[in-house]
Amino acid sequence: MKTKQKTSKILIHPASIDMLVEDTWNFACNILWQNKSLCREEITLSKSYIKQYYEGIPAKKFRKKARKHHQRICEYVLAAKKDAEKDIPHPCIWFNALYSDGLAGMWYGGKCKPDKISNS
Repeated sequence: MKTKQKTSKILIHPASIDMLVEDTWNFACNILWQNKSLCREEITLSKSYIKQYYEGIPAKKFRKKARKHHQRICEYVLAAKKDAEKDIPHPCIWFNALYSDGLAGMWYGGKCKPDKISNS
């Protein structure tokens, strides 16, 4: 007799995503824009881009992918330091998934995921 196996859907708690967003923002801001004054709207928009990335990660891969965010920021900083003419763009640009030279480009392997992006 065959029985159907129930598969439960894994969900990431929104508070976990919010914590990662804050952590990613603070880490990136302290490394990349420590001397830059940003208004509340710019910070909110940048965080919304970070949140879109985390919300787009499938739950099964979340733990592995979410761990790499600081590593990728450091890789970008090292690459920017090697290229003296390379300026690090404003956070609202750098975190935007449509900007393939920023962090989102690194997250998505240089390819944006338009189905995961909203411009709200």
